[in-house]
Amino acid sequence: MDRVLSIDLIRGVAVCGILVVNVASFAGPVGWVYPNGPPGAGPLDQVLAHAVHILATGKFITLFGMLFG
Repeated sequence: MDRVLSIDLIRGVAVCGILVVNVASFAGPVGWVYPNGPPGAGPLDQVLAHAVHILATGKFITLFGMLFG
């Protein structure tokens, strides 16, 4: 049975996107308790946290769920 290469490519993108979304949780509970960065985080940390939330979270979790769920 032949594999559909475009679906495999989209699955790979979804897995890499899930990695980007979950990077904050790799730091331990700090990523979940302080989603904008730990107290004293610089403005760049806050901008990146919001950018990941806006650009990646909803899209990649939905894509991952559709392709693997």
